[in-house]
Amino acid sequence: MTDSVTNGAGPRTLPARGLLLAACLLGAISGVAGAQSPAITQDTGDAGPKLQEIVVTAQRRQENLQSVPVSAQVVSAQTLTQQNLNGLTTMAQIEPSVHVGTSGRSNEMYIRGIGSGINQSFDQSVGMFIDDIYHGRSRISSATFLDLDRVEILKGPQSTFFGNNAIAGAFNIVTHKPNDHFDADARALYGEDGQYAVEGAVGGPVTDTLRVRIAAITNGMDGWLKNVTTDDRYPHDNNIAGRMTIGFQPVENLDATLKIEGGRNRNTGTWPRQLVNCPPPAPFPAAAGFCALALAQGLPTGINSNANAESPGGGISLDTAEDVLTVNYQALGHTFTSVTGFYNYHYQLNFDGDELPQTLLHIQIPEKYHQFSEELRVASPTGQRIEYLAGLYYQTDRLDFRQATDYAFLNGKISGAPPLAALVPYLPLGQSIAYSQPEKSYSAFGSLTFNVTEAVPPSEAT
Repeated sequence: MTDSVTNGAGPRTLPARGLLLAACLLGAISGVAGAQSPAITQDTGDAGPKLQEIVVTAQRRQENLQSVPVSAQVVSAQTLTQQNLNGLTTMAQIEPSVHVGTSGRSNEMYIRGIGSGINQSFDQSVGMFIDDIYHGRSRISSATFLDLDRVEILKGPQSTFFGNNAIAGAFNIVTHKPNDHFDADARALYGEDGQYAVEGAVGGPVTDTLRVRIAAITNGMDGWLKNVTTDDRYPHDNNIAGRMTIGFQPVENLDATLKIEGGRNRNTGTWPRQLVNCPPPAPFPAAAGFCALALAQGLPTGINSNANAESPGGGISLDTAEDVLTVNYQALGHTFTSVTGFYNYHYQLNFDGDELPQTLLHIQIPEKYHQFSEELRVASPTGQRIEYLAGLYYQTDRLDFRQATDYAFLNGKISGAPPLAALVPYLPLGQSIAYSQPEKSYSAFGSLTFNVTEAVPPSEAT
């Protein structure tokens, strides 16, 4: 048995004997059976083992997965924990139709090969929804998973219930909510290259009408690539996140849930890279540029040395914050829902483009994003001949980013050429691009389902 872990430069295989996984049960854990992945459970009758029911909210209401006319795949909390899937980038390793990766200008999100590319100004064609809040910017895909109930991967266009440009599919992420009884759990992991994870959650009733759940996680790794100039190991990750969820039900037909969450991700070494094909094989020209400098200084090249020599200071930082208030009111057999959300992130990338100790080609990309949204919807009772759902949506947001590039490797070439020196009197040569994008979005949506006959189950009539 092996676990595959991606460390920026590609997958590395960690033998199971090098991995210590300790899951400590601190209290009774219940109330999540409906969210687990398909599992065989033993029936007490004569029918034999049965499959657990998988409950999803792919159509904005709780339904059996087999009754939903959507191509969906559910990754349970148990799978996320057992395989140490701490974010979308790691979860994509077990889902063949999903690709989530990091890059300089923007993260990449694809389902079935369809996505928006790496333009920061685009809402992603693959939408991400966390507790019904739309997250359209790809940087948030680098945030750390924390105390999740499940991740629903919805494949193909989601134009009705997930209509914010989710034409390629959507990730519907659902966090754990506080139960009406006390429960707690924790896990700890340690592996090769200093990989670690410690996560815990505790929750339960405070009064007859108030429930609270608190969760926290820290994870990261020391790295597997040694920087010979700084003696550091890359990629060095250190991530923390925390969440408090408060459930309030003053009367039987009214409930409200407030979620307050924040996270901090730190990566030193950005994407650990190495100079390859240096010197290039025949018949290609002899080494030149950065490769020639590396060879002249006796710096490591190739991918077999597990070493590099990039400048210090490179890395990625991501700070996130999110507040969500969800209110459900039951009246006349209908469910009226209000979802109010605010989230923001601040992102910073410092990138060494030359992979050498000198400052020759460096790039900085700061980015920040703020979003507020409000969704109102009404859902009819289920199990009726006609079922419907309708809603209104409003969103306002603002994106600001900048890209600053330092072309210091051109200093000597420009100053040593009189025609160029006269044209470029100030060195080093650089470039700065700033961009700001405010947005407002309004939409109305709805669906109508007609169940032809009770003799045909919905999953077969779809």
